Amino acid sequence: MKIVAAADLHGRINRLQQIKERIDEHGADVLVLAGDLVGLFGTSAFLGELARLELPVLIVTGNSDRFKAKREMLKQKNITDLHLNETRFNGVAFMGIDGTVLLPFASKIRLREKSFLKGVKPQITSEQVLVTHTPPRGFQDRVAGKFHAGSGQLRMLVEETKPKVLICGHIHEDYGVSNLGDTKVVNCSVGMKGKGALIEIRESGKPEITLF
Repeated sequence: MKIVAAADLHGRINRLQQIKERIDEHGADVLVLAGDLVGLFGTSAFLGELARLELPVLIVTGNSDRFKAKREMLKQKNITDLHLNETRFNGVAFMGIDGTVLLPFASKIRLREKSFLKGVKPQITSEQVLVTHTPPRGFQDRVAGKFHAGSGQLRMLVEETKPKVLICGHIHEDYGVSNLGDTKVVNCSVGMKGKGALIEIRESGKPEITLF
């Protein structure tokens, strides 16, 4: 199973074109987009390009994605909403959680995050690829190379449920991979120097990550 993952495209067609080249180069089975997919204006051309991709596209939304844009995306046959919706492709289970609330030197998935994630916890398993926009606190979440700005409650959720992979973005400058216990955390932001990631899940279930 080959997954191409990216985040923070912000409606820029040139960024999507780079991702399309990676899809073709590696023969990807599915594209995962971890939020901040569109900009505030002029999204029609970008959404049209996204709809023309010839593979399944799995999405969660971030802080720059508006409900109207998501509604338009989900009209396309190749786009699937992962928010609280386990979806399987080639035997691999995906689950997502929408949203990011910006706070000084911190991010939350939403207000009242603790109670929300407590309700979500039973849906997360160690066999899943979990997709969020914000990273867990302390992992691929450094702003300006100094300050951690991820979600502490998300970190606790990942530590307790141990998903196979956590795909995220949001912190453009901390593109990369790290280990949170048994979970591979992949910040696949294309907002600055990043170009996305290839995640290969073998029959053994072990993920292998290549940064573009």
